[in-house]
Amino acid sequence: MISLEESIDIKYSFENITIKVDGERAFTRMNSFYKKIKKLKKEISADLIFADDFFSLKPANYLASKNSEVIYDSREIYSEIASLTNSFFRQQLQSFLEKKWIKRIKKVIVTGKADKDYLSQHFKKGKKYFIIPNYPPFKDKIESNFLRDRFNITQGYIIIYQGMLSEGRGIEKLCKAMKLLPASSLCLAGDGALKDRIIEFIETNNLQNQIFLTGLVPYEKLHEITCSADLGISFIQPISYSYQLALPNKMFEYAMANIPVLVSDLPQMKAIIEKYNTGIAISPESSSEEIARAINTLLHNKADYSENCKKASQELCWESNEKLIKEIIFK
Repeated sequence: MISLEESIDIKYSFENITIKVDGERAFTRMNSFYKKIKKLKKEISADLIFADDFFSLKPANYLASKNSEVIYDSREIYSEIASLTNSFFRQQLQSFLEKKWIKRIKKVIVTGKADKDYLSQHFKKGKKYFIIPNYPPFKDKIESNFLRDRFNITQGYIIIYQGMLSEGRGIEKLCKAMKLLPASSLCLAGDGALKDRIIEFIETNNLQNQIFLTGLVPYEKLHEITCSADLGISFIQPISYSYQLALPNKMFEYAMANIPVLVSDLPQMKAIIEKYNTGIAISPESSSEEIARAINTLLHNKADYSENCKKASQELCWESNEKLIKEIIFK
């Protein structure tokens, strides 16, 4: 499996080759990745190659022999991602390159039906699509007081947001809603471009004892942290078509922690909520007041939602994809 990773150095082992990439911008890093992959062609021989994202498509094709099969794992609509929203040229370029590099590929993995419908129109015919949602590996809920101990939270509910602190996640509205939820605390588990703005908001509104930032969290620690919260947030804003079709894995991580979730009612997230009743979906245009009311409703009915989450997590896990993964690989 070849994917673009950032690491300290190049490490070789039987299973993995991790490559350090250079540059700040996405296309610069992609070019760096491709150049370093070219040097490894003689060392890599594979019958099956997964291109884990748009940036891995060109290297995957380069490494493939005449007898190799390349599978494109499209975790997003890469020609419509949020970072391209204000750049028509970059958007068109990325769309052109994706169509160019996918020509020889017959199998495409997507995260949901809406992505499949879009890409089947975006690419030429002759490709087979497989839906594998962003389910994490199954974990039982564990008893944890991580957030209460770390931030000395002695009472009330804990609301958690995990992910990047960036535009299009509804984070600023959520922070404003906390002014209406004095009995609850908000923990933001992640980092990103909005960090300084959030810190300024916290200080200006004297919310230092109510809103907390954990910084970047190692993935292996994330489940313990999430299990120490009472409610999760995944309030995506449709600032791009890719975001409009979002089905973030944090929804399923919250379910495994048996905590209800507040999401924006974008199609694929709303479908999960309606099927499993693990939380509430409200308009991404909702005000902070409406967000606060929805949070109160979830917390007042937490026991029922938590039981639904426990049941849903048995299905919404990576292991449920095993049969389909075998079909993709062996057929």
